[in-house]
Amino acid sequence: MALTRAGKKRELGSPALSSGKGQATKKAKNSNKAKTPKKGSAAPASLAAQEKKNKPKGLVDMPPEIRNRIYHFATERDNFEGWEDAVPLIDMHTGHGCGRSQWPMSKYECSLSARNFLGLTQTCKLIRKEYRPIWLRNSSIRVLPRYLSVYIHTFYGCGADYSTNMPKLIQISHCQDAFGQNNLDLTEMLRMHAASPATKFEFVPHELTQEEGLWNDRLDDCFMCEEEIMFGETDIDELEENGCPHFEEHREAFADFLLMEQYPYLLALDKFLAHDNAKWLADIQDREVIRVKLDTYDGEYGSPDVTIRLRHGSEIVTQKLKKKSMSDAASDYIKDRSLRDVNTGHASLHFQLQICGGSHGSP
Repeated sequence: MALTRAGKKRELGSPALSSGKGQATKKAKNSNKAKTPKKGSAAPASLAAQEKKNKPKGLVDMPPEIRNRIYHFATERDNFEGWEDAVPLIDMHTGHGCGRSQWPMSKYECSLSARNFLGLTQTCKLIRKEYRPIWLRNSSIRVLPRYLSVYIHTFYGCGADYSTNMPKLIQISHCQDAFGQNNLDLTEMLRMHAASPATKFEFVPHELTQEEGLWNDRLDDCFMCEEEIMFGETDIDELEENGCPHFEEHREAFADFLLMEQYPYLLALDKFLAHDNAKWLADIQDREVIRVKLDTYDGEYGSPDVTIRLRHGSEIVTQKLKKKSMSDAASDYIKDRSLRDVNTGHASLHFQLQICGGSHGSP
């Protein structure tokens, strides 16, 4: 019988590999081939994981605690106050091809606007959800009276309850001689304060917040420049080249005149908007007071009218009018709500009470 090659080797006494061992060697060779990646094939899973680990992380990849810390540093400037350091004006008609930004820079200090981090609220859904409430309640705004409702509805939605994430400061840029601004509706501002007492309202003369104003008219005939020329303190050629250097002095003098003669009531008005009498706040929140208006139309700037309109059929009206005349009831209501406490020595607000659908009277 013919012998196979393996049989011959056994006869000659040479060791032979078993069939099982041969299969194991073949599997090992195949596994080594599998471990070596072919040219142009995908990287192994371990290399992909390493690359992912070394990839730079973004804000959303960080733990929530780290993101909150970053949000803490991304806070807007919060030291705006008065007309001298007013919040840059938000104007819904700018930023649309007219050369001005809707979110302007401060004109006098050349500092950034009060909305430096607004863009962070518009990056992605996660950051918007986390950071937008923080940005809103730390923000400061200045708007013309007619745009306050537009701003609130844009950022807080229609039917806002004014109790969540309201701005820290709302400045009203007021020009009583402008069309429609001699009769202002204060109702929404009072409801916002009643729901969010931390929100501060401040009226500032719009004329004084502008880079150009009536005080510029005095620069052509500056008495301070004339005195300096007369006493040889200023060279007339240098003055003609550089212009009048007394811009701020004229502006402050104009401000003193304007605040004393035309806007003496603004301090009382600010105190009225911040009035914290418990009964008064309850009337605002419960809609017992349905409308409050400021009227400066008659030119009595020292004592403008504030008309408070009460809901017809409310308990306040029925209880007061049962025993007293409308005039006496109005006087008692204003005294009970301590509304006269907001008046100052320079100016006062003249309060009137009105009933919806009924008679009205003033104390």
